[in-house]
Order: sequence, then C-alpha cells, then structure tokens
Amino acid sequence: MQSHRRIIALDIDGDVEGIRFTDRTIPPQDLPEELMEPTYKAIRLLERCELGASHSPA
Repeated sequence: MQSHRRIIALDIDGDVEGIRFTDRTIPPQDLPEELMEPTYKAIRLLERCELGASHSPA
C-alpha cells in the first residue's frame, strides 16, 4: 500500500486542516517499555478522532 499524500495537511496559515490516518499501515512499535502504553493510547485516541470526523454530518 502506498500513498503520496501528506499525513498532516496544513492550510495557507499553517494551521492543521486535516489528518490522513489508517491503523493498517502502522508497523509494530519499537519503543522502550514505558512508552508503549502511552503510544498505543495516543494511536487509539487518533483513531477515535478520525472516526468521529468521518462520520459527522456534512
């Protein structure tokens, strides 16, 4: 799977306009043990934010 789009899109003012994210492309994390739980919590939070944004009415 390949994509040539930016993961974080910025508007003309440099503010975040959008985030492209899929959990299917995240490799297993190679982190110190104390960072594993916070990292996976952050990934799950990002998944919930993305899911909420994609299901909000237009």
